[in-house]
This record gives sequence, C-alpha cells and structure tokens, in this order.
Amino acid sequence: MKKNIFKKIVASLATAAMAVGMFAAAPAQEVKAVTPGDDGNLYLVGSIDGNGWAVENPITMTKESDGKTYTYSYDVDAAGSGEFKILIGAKGSWDAAQGYMGDGSIDFTNVEDNGGNMKVSYSKAGNVKITVVCEGTTVKSVNVDGTAVGAYTLPDEFYVVGAKELTGIDWGGDNFAGVENNKLTETSTAGVYTLTLKNIEKGDYEFKIIQTLSWDKSWPAGMGNHTANVPEKSDVTITFTKETGEINVSYKSVATGQEQTQQVAPPQETTAKPSQTTTKAPETTTVPTIIPQADVDKIAASATITGAPADSSLKFSVISENEGKTVESFKSSTLKGMTFQALDIKLLDKDGNAVQPGSKVDITVALTDGLKNAKKVEVFRVDGDKLTSLGQVDAKDGKITFTTDHFSTYVFASVQSANKTGDMSSVAIMFAVAAMAGVAVMAMRKKTVNE
Repeated sequence: MKKNIFKKIVASLATAAMAVGMFAAAPAQEVKAVTPGDDGNLYLVGSIDGNGWAVENPITMTKESDGKTYTYSYDVDAAGSGEFKILIGAKGSWDAAQGYMGDGSIDFTNVEDNGGNMKVSYSKAGNVKITVVCEGTTVKSVNVDGTAVGAYTLPDEFYVVGAKELTGIDWGGDNFAGVENNKLTETSTAGVYTLTLKNIEKGDYEFKIIQTLSWDKSWPAGMGNHTANVPEKSDVTITFTKETGEINVSYKSVATGQEQTQQVAPPQETTAKPSQTTTKAPETTTVPTIIPQADVDKIAASATITGAPADSSLKFSVISENEGKTVESFKSSTLKGMTFQALDIKLLDKDGNAVQPGSKVDITVALTDGLKNAKKVEVFRVDGDKLTSLGQVDAKDGKITFTTDHFSTYVFASVQSANKTGDMSSVAIMFAVAAMAGVAVMAMRKKTVNE
C-alpha cells in the first residue's frame, strides 16, 4: 500500500525534491508529488498485468520518441479493476512512488483515486493502455484507455473472510483460494444473505464481508472488522443486508441447541477498498508500512512484557495493508514526508483471548535492521484520527522499552534531533507497531483492524 528521501537523487534535484515532498508507495489518504530519479525510466507497480506490487520487479514503461511520453499496454480477460502507482526513475525503490494527486497538479483520464493509488476499471475483457506524460521532471498527466476500460459493477456475490478458526481459511489465504465455500446465500428476503459456519469453538473471531473474491468492497466500511463472540461451541450463522451493510450473528449451541443472536454492526454505507483485477490478485502487496515476516519473527522471538497478568503473552502478526494506509495518512501532518513499516502486537490471556492489561505494562521489542543504530526512539499512539506522542525512549543494543496501559496502534520513530517530539520534520520513521484493543489480528495485507 508497504520509503523516504531518494538515496540516489542527483544533487541538482535535491532541494526541489525536498520542497515538494516525496511520498511513499503505500496507499495513503493524501499523496505528495515526487520527482523522477536518475535512471531516466518510468515503471508501474500494482495489481495490473500480474505485477502484484513487486517493487523489485516493476513493469517498465516504453519511452516514446518525444522524450516525455511513456506508455504501457496490457490485456485483461474479464471485467474488474486494477490499481497502480508510478515509480519514477528508480527501479526497486518506493522512494520514487507517485500516487494519485487530487490537487489538480496531474491531469487524470479514466483514473480514480483509491486511497492514494490510481485505479482503473474494466467493463469487459480487452486491451488497456496507460500513457504518462512528464513535463521536465514532473508527471503532468496520466491517461488510461483501451477496449477494456469502462465502468464495472460488482456482481452480488458476498463472502465471509476472517480468522481461520471461524472461516477455515486465514483471511482468504493466497488469492482467496477456497473462499468460494464461504459464499453467502440470498434468503427469501431480497438483498439479505446468510451463511452458517459449523462447529465453531468458543472464542472471539474477527471477520469481514467482501463483495466478490477481491477487496474492491468490504463491510464494515472503513478500517474496522467485525467480531463474532462465540459463547461456546456453536454453529455460527452470519446474516448480511446489502442495502444497509448491517451484519448480524447468531449462535446455536452444539451441545444444547440453544440459540442466541448478536448484532455485530449497525447500518452503514460501503466503502471501496484497495482493489485488484478479478483474474490476477497480487501474491504479495508490498507497502512500506508492512514489516517482512522474517523481521516479525525476530521481534516476536525476543520480545518481553513486564507487569502483565500471570499467564499472559504477546502475539505478533504482519499488519494489514489497510491499517498501513491508516498510519500512512498521518504523513500529511505529524509524519509528513516520512516512511513506515508496521507490525501488529496484542496481549493474550492464558486462553489465547486478546485482552487489555488493566494497568501499565512495560514492553521490550527489538528494532528492525534499519533502526538498530537509533539512539533514541519516539513512541506514538494512533487514537482514531489523531497521532499522540507518548514521549521518547532510549534505544540500547537494538531494543527499546516503552510503557502502555492500552494496546492500540503504535508508531516508533528514530529521533534525529532530541529537541523535537511533535515536529516530525527531523524524524526518520522506520517502523510502526499496531496492536488493536481486544480484537484478532489480520495477517493479510488487504484486511483491516478494529480499534
């Protein structure tokens, strides 16, 4: 969705580039202009033509004879949608990622804004051509045309994705393989769909409803998930109303046959999520907010917690892309111009349920490779639409210890100047830790997390 000032930007462009502000490649609520790097090419990365957001192996655009126009054509074999960003002059670098600009500085044709990504819709199978025109060193227009380009309406196909203990497939797995078995069936009431999941053990399990086997639309709208609070081993029935977005859950005890109902979500409008082509879902969406799994494992292996209830433990998981997008949105304010990596951490009780500590606890975590040399790290907590600084802590031997009494979304920044805590202009963000209060973590990048 998952990275700071160009490492190889030419000296003659450095001042101008910093003035307009580089923006990372992850989907974000606001995207800043970037300036082409030093290799003279433009690249495409995203859920188009099988790229799968592979920044290390982007699509190279063809440079036309006028020296300022770049083109790329590809075919799709079905109606759907795709999204992309432009890597400007720096193959393999998120530093050069240009997303959707809504301030009028770039002219777009047949391109929509999808959380900072450029989105294109396909009405049918056919050809797609992307044309990018630069003026000097700045992207001035992005045009998409071709026989496949046109409005696309998602079919009324709804599926449940979520925790493996509930759905049988952890958040859709790879390319939603097997999720077709979790399709909701329309009831006798038009627009109301239902699915029963059998023999679900007691526990709290997060889930979402998606429309088609993609993340084009999902419920609940926004960044939250739903939680099914299964009171005992039960058959769990999920009911979804398309018009309102309302989701209800009922439970039938396997042992007694007793039934009870839980209203999970009030009516709400749907919100489009980062989308994929219906035929070529990305293998891995690489956004700068997401720590590689190998780093997650390293952090988890050495993490400790002090002051927590007996028999409790910490659980670490890769953050979702949408959660990364939420953190990225602060780049236009507190975290302006910075880059991120993220991690999800939560407190579990002896039964494996996500809980809050009830008092202050101290957490020690290892820093990722890029942050190991930091001397001081500032800790931030995401509170809804605010980013609150919890102050600075010393880093020692590649680790930090911070204090909290509530698991939420945390951002850790390598502080270059100890004089500033609120002004992030002197801070190089290296990674974020996301921990959601009393909810299960999403490991898939196209999923979201409840607060």
